[in-house]
Amino acid sequence: MNDLRSFQLVVARVLMALAVAHVPMLAAICALLGRDVVGNTLACAALAAIPAVLFYAGRSLTIVAFGIAIALVGQSSLLVLAFSGHPWQVEMHFYYFAILAMLSGFCDWRVLALAAALVSLHHLSLNFLLPDAVYPGGSNLLRVAVHAIVVVIEVAMLMFIGRTIVNAFAQASVARQSAEAAAAELE
Repeated sequence: MNDLRSFQLVVARVLMALAVAHVPMLAAICALLGRDVVGNTLACAALAAIPAVLFYAGRSLTIVAFGIAIALVGQSSLLVLAFSGHPWQVEMHFYYFAILAMLSGFCDWRVLALAAALVSLHHLSLNFLLPDAVYPGGSNLLRVAVHAIVVVIEVAMLMFIGRTIVNAFAQASVARQSAEAAAAELE
């Protein structure tokens, strides 16, 4: 794998497989916690289908990456919802940060910006509409603000790292072309 696109395709395939793997995992979690297994599983499966449909329909890698971001953030939200009222509900929020890190494999700031916007929209809207679905103890705007600040810091750093990786791939490509040209000249 010596070019950025090949790397991104591997990331896309791995993350689509993760989205599919989330379906039985969320079903099992819902069953163990006494939550709505059927509704959550269907929602999780519908989210997993988004990037797969886009990928097999031949959409651009950027559009597929957007679909993956939507799927994984939505599935993380279902996980947090499944843990409503459970002592581990707050810990389930860590998965959003893991998802953002995984999405950074696309080395595309737009994918990270979309995911961060979805997390923020989810937390802010549910903080008012259905607070127990986000945090134990109900609505807390300061808690949402703290999470938003952490998401902004993480995403800014991931964007910087992604840009650095893109530049490294570009430099490696130029160096490879130079080496191939030099080798051809020697022949």
